[in-house]
Amino acid sequence: MARIFQSISVDAPIFRVFPHPLVSVLVGCTWIMLQHSLSVGNLVMALLCAWLIPQFCKNFIIRTPDLDWWAAIKLIMVLVWDIVVSNIRMARLILGPLAPLQPKWYRIPLETNHPQVNSLLAMMITTTPGTVSAGIDDERGDILVHNIDCNDVTAEIADIKLRYEQPLIRIFNAPLAERWLPTDELPAPDAPLEQQVNHIPSDSASDIR
Repeated sequence: MARIFQSISVDAPIFRVFPHPLVSVLVGCTWIMLQHSLSVGNLVMALLCAWLIPQFCKNFIIRTPDLDWWAAIKLIMVLVWDIVVSNIRMARLILGPLAPLQPKWYRIPLETNHPQVNSLLAMMITTTPGTVSAGIDDERGDILVHNIDCNDVTAEIADIKLRYEQPLIRIFNAPLAERWLPTDELPAPDAPLEQQVNHIPSDSASDIR
């Protein structure tokens, strides 16, 4: 299946109907998730948006060649599943018996400086209920994340990197990057926010505070 997606030429008929297939998939899935329904009308509207919006934007979007389409489809399925599970978990936290939450700020070190990989990673973190990406720090090469209830920061970081970042790197065939700052200069991922802010450039530190 992976070979089928990778062997599709940019001159294939599908690119005349869907000039940016990945954008079409993202638009269609986003519409369905926003509507919370798989009715025929919503599926038709998702297909219409997936066709129409990329047509309007085709001259403004630079095509990214050599995507691993099969890995992209699997990642979308993982993301949809995580959104469903996270919604159930958040509902239990809000509607269930009162229990002390353990909110945490932590940083996820990035393995690449590929802009599309890092932007999509931040979007996926925010899309999953319970976590919000507060911003990408290009200087130190990480994403600042807030989690509403986190017992193990190290496990959370490892899970995000395994489920989202590594597949994105494979999809875009992104080169790995050296760390932006030496490891011994960085605070621990679960260090207090004020300590982490001290390592953020002044122009972005004010936004976080």
